[in-house]
Amino acid sequence: MSKIMEVRIPGPYRWWRLLARLCSVALLACTIITPFRQAVAHGAVGVPISRQYQCRLEGGYHSGNPSQIPSPDCRQAYIESGGTSGGWWPFQQWNEVSANPLGWGDNEEELKKAVPDGLLCAAGDPRKAGLDRTPATLWRKTKVTPKDGKVDVVWENTQDHNPATMRIYISKASYDPSRPLHWADLQKIYEGPAPTPIPAHGEGHLPGDIQSFYVLRVPIPANRTGDAVLYSYWQRRDTGNEGFFNCSDITIGPDEGNPGFPWFQEGPYLPHGFAPKVDDLVRFRVMGGSPKGLEVVDLYHPITPQNVQPAIWAKELADTLNTQHQQYVQIGVRVGDTIHYDADHLEKNSVWLKANYSSAMSIIPGTPPEPGKPIAHIAGPNTVQEGASATFSGEQSQGDGLTYRWALPYFEPNSGTTPTIAAKALHPPKSGWVDISLTVTDSHGNQAITHESVIIVPGGSQPTYPNWRRQDVGSYSASTKVTGLDGKVWECKVQAWCQQPVPNGWSDNSWPYAAGSEAAHASGNLAWTLVSGK
Repeated sequence: MSKIMEVRIPGPYRWWRLLARLCSVALLACTIITPFRQAVAHGAVGVPISRQYQCRLEGGYHSGNPSQIPSPDCRQAYIESGGTSGGWWPFQQWNEVSANPLGWGDNEEELKKAVPDGLLCAAGDPRKAGLDRTPATLWRKTKVTPKDGKVDVVWENTQDHNPATMRIYISKASYDPSRPLHWADLQKIYEGPAPTPIPAHGEGHLPGDIQSFYVLRVPIPANRTGDAVLYSYWQRRDTGNEGFFNCSDITIGPDEGNPGFPWFQEGPYLPHGFAPKVDDLVRFRVMGGSPKGLEVVDLYHPITPQNVQPAIWAKELADTLNTQHQQYVQIGVRVGDTIHYDADHLEKNSVWLKANYSSAMSIIPGTPPEPGKPIAHIAGPNTVQEGASATFSGEQSQGDGLTYRWALPYFEPNSGTTPTIAAKALHPPKSGWVDISLTVTDSHGNQAITHESVIIVPGGSQPTYPNWRRQDVGSYSASTKVTGLDGKVWECKVQAWCQQPVPNGWSDNSWPYAAGSEAAHASGNLAWTLVSGK
């Protein structure tokens, strides 16, 4: 508000009045700025993992066939949200389960209007109602173990927003988990301002998408154990006015000083209908444990004609998990204080995890090669530091008299014709993800192409961008990058806003459409997106 005073607008005026005044300066500002509710997607609770985020990670919801969704809870939520007529919506919109309560949620009645009883997990959106209609008894639980009476709650953000208020609720012991949550079922256990976001640097459940983390230390009511629903509410306190609402299903364990049996049963190892085919990959992940909820296990198990039967591939994967990752996960049946894999009764095996971890298993469809056709294969690192060199090999490709053609965007060189190529990683795109490809051609002219996704981690020498200047605003377009008034790199996200001319008598820092200005920060950076800078 200090910058509003600078331009001599009376203190009681809010930003919407400031914007109304702009009508006299630029008509375009009035017509474009109105729909504040159309915002960029933002984030979800990764620890303990929220319902829609868990389903997003497992996938299968775009197939149009509910049987392709691996787990019963996500499958039911898909059906309850509309099935083939839109059941995918809550998972596709995993990072924007949101509503816009008037008064930033401080007015309880307005909050309940925006997010009514029975649609709390869906943030009041009937299109996401499956998140509520699927009972808490069916949703998988993350075991949380309080330390000093508190647990970590971690938001994984595709875009952070400060200032904001964080509120955390827990379902009361009297809550009936067979029915959707109501506000009367909840007890507030945490409220405070959003902390300083922690840069993700390519980490998180979806490393190419996650830009930052909010980590909260949340108190658990004394002597509370067993199952509960943790309800997390992140409310922007700016002109965007958006609030984000997430349900996480938890089992509260005993005090950390007396852990007893260290494993909790997350759910069945082989969900109903989980049936990979030859040339598919089965991906198994374990997330959590650290304050940021990073992946600690990420396995890809190939399905071949020799192991396509569940009795074979499931045991192979379980053996790998039980021997190479036994500190995080065990697959099998509990006998006393030990866990054994039951090869004769597959349906009895469960996924067992440590507190604060969750898992996801999914199928990555494969395409079998045509008989007599070559096969392209890339071997190389999945992550490369900006400025570092990486070597990618196509020597495992198959075919007669192969020739090679590489395409390596964001690397130098960005192409090549040798079986193996070494290249230097350049400054990555905003997502961090880069798609490289290899095309092989055999002596008969038959071709095959394969793609690999590589994360380039920002760092090292950064490109320089021109400073934002008021006299240049007419040249800015969507994706233009500039060095803002705060010394950080910003990218234009709404061309019409970036091009708004600065009125006479206004300083650069008081103009809300100037990249990196104090007024832009105060109003939620509506025109520009932060690219780099701390």
